[in-house]
Amino acid sequence: MDLQEMAKKTRLARRDPGAKQRALSKFLLAQEPESIVQLHEAVTEAAERIRSKWQDREGPRRLFESQMSMAFASGNGRAGGAPPMVGGFTPSAGPSYDEWLWGWCIHQVLLGNLDPEDGHFDNGLPPLQIIDYFEGMMGPGLLDGFRDAYEERTGQSWPLKPRQGVAFLFYQEQQEHSLEPIQLYRASLRELTAHINGCKQWRTWWMSGPLTSLEFGIVETDQMLEGNVPTEISLSRTGLAVTAVLTPSRDRIANANGDHDVRAVAAEDVLQLLEEVSSNHSFDLKMPQLDNPRLS
Repeated sequence: MDLQEMAKKTRLARRDPGAKQRALSKFLLAQEPESIVQLHEAVTEAAERIRSKWQDREGPRRLFESQMSMAFASGNGRAGGAPPMVGGFTPSAGPSYDEWLWGWCIHQVLLGNLDPEDGHFDNGLPPLQIIDYFEGMMGPGLLDGFRDAYEERTGQSWPLKPRQGVAFLFYQEQQEHSLEPIQLYRASLRELTAHINGCKQWRTWWMSGPLTSLEFGIVETDQMLEGNVPTEISLSRTGLAVTAVLTPSRDRIANANGDHDVRAVAAEDVLQLLEEVSSNHSFDLKMPQLDNPRLS
């Protein structure tokens, strides 16, 4: 099957963002595993040809910079209702221009637009600009759909390395009313997650292993441990994804001496979690270390 035929069957150009992912997943799950890998390679090769044509042009760069400037000006870097950043770790600032352009090229291939016309970015109408911008943001996620479909279809790890993707660590934060130190602990976990996902060294380590993602959360305050005891961690694996639940000590968090020490407790717990995952699964690279939060 060639790329034009795939684009015709998935009809991604006519679908909304969420529907694009579902349609692509449905299509790929109906293919043989070998075909999924071959289509992935064909998509990346075609996207590279488009990137070589567009990477030095002003049109896409001008669009990306204008849209990113508006995003930062509107303060959309943080989820609504989330606690404020506590300043211990620097979260990822979003994709670079090169990452965004790569995503846009991938999206063009999946739409069947294998050679965008030279005047593609000349139309100054805002709706069309926004579509192009979000296509660049969505492109890497759509490409990850090939990996996800292969792994769901076979129950085996994606055979191509380095594995694609940016985020692998996901913190499921509860919006629970609790003591200020525990709220700071929760906010620190969120910042640590952003810090690790935004670090190339951590992503490279994760991609050297067999898993797709690690999702974790913590128990509610009244279920936490008492006394100055280490955090307990329970792990479960479904397919190629790991889910974890942290049960920290309420007293250990509450008795920490200031913001830096609370962040230190959170960093120790996240490292303990990652070390347990690393010891239970085979990674080609040695696990990195976090910066010392006491020096932040």
